[in-house]
Amino acid sequence: PVGAEVEEEVFHAAAQEHVGHLALAGEHAVEVFLDGAAADKGVDDDGVFLLYRSRFFSTFRDGRRDRILIAVHGKETTTPPKKRQIFVWKRIMTAMMMYAVLHGGNAFPIHAALLETPEGGVLLAGESGIGKTTSARRWRESGGVCPADDAVLLTRQNNGSFTAAPLPTWSRCEKSLDGCFFPIMRELPLAGILALDRAEKGKEEKIGEIPSSHFAAQIFRALFFPLLLPCRNLPDAEQKTFRDTLWETTGLLTRLFPPRALYAALNGNLMKTLEFYL
Repeated sequence: PVGAEVEEEVFHAAAQEHVGHLALAGEHAVEVFLDGAAADKGVDDDGVFLLYRSRFFSTFRDGRRDRILIAVHGKETTTPPKKRQIFVWKRIMTAMMMYAVLHGGNAFPIHAALLETPEGGVLLAGESGIGKTTSARRWRESGGVCPADDAVLLTRQNNGSFTAAPLPTWSRCEKSLDGCFFPIMRELPLAGILALDRAEKGKEEKIGEIPSSHFAAQIFRALFFPLLLPCRNLPDAEQKTFRDTLWETTGLLTRLFPPRALYAALNGNLMKTLEFYL
């Protein structure tokens, strides 16, 4: 949905005292309370781990009942209501994806920009602030379509290939939902991955080969980043499951695509730079 439609859905959910369960593969995976005290009434300390706490919500892992709890702190009033509801929306999606990874799901969020090409989607994976949003802007200015600036959902297919779909750009949503459109059901076949880095000052933008170990590390970090905050406090056994699953996915991706990096500039025709890679 677009802008106001998303906002209406978020407000509708946020108006409920207890949002309830979100189903995943027939299980009650995530439960949301809009009052922190309500969550405390529903669980005890036996088997419940605090994963992440901020000033207006807390996320818990209930290992005994195999669910994730999100408790929104009703007393926090410093955050504007609309921005607060966007954070709840984001936390729900993050919890669902974490639950899926822990249960052998085939979908993984990745911190990357998604460029649409005739062959499919190309990911630009890199650290925060390295230039994903700038590269996305340059791709659009060059006449291309960029469905996602910094968050993508990868899905592993039965034949070993992957597809990529855009996830919401949260920094944009937090400012305003007006004009936001994230067609998450429109998947592109994954046609390539480039590790993103900055071109040296005074040198031309280029694509170059990098050590396979560096390429794998970049992909692993990009896979881990969207779920870093809640997952770092999981019980040891689940942390291992989480890491092993992401390493396995990293291995599959590095076998599919050659280890190359885009050393990007701040301006210029990005489509021309990528024409030989594509």
